[in-house]
Amino acid sequence: MDKTFFKMQTFKDADIQKKYWQSKTFDERLSAAMEMVKVSYSQHVTPSVSMDKSLTKMRLRNG
Repeated sequence: MDKTFFKMQTFKDADIQKKYWQSKTFDERLSAAMEMVKVSYSQHVTPSVSMDKSLTKMRLRNG
């Protein structure tokens, strides 16, 4: 993760950021929020290959 993406900011900078996001549409804000959630949960990478379940078998329990 790029740690330079998050930085300390002054109250003035935070106010500018607030105005920036208020100028965006709902869809743009939602898309950005979903991207942040994906990054925080490390889901921004492509999903791994799923297991081939045709090679497994079920074992019945006796008893």
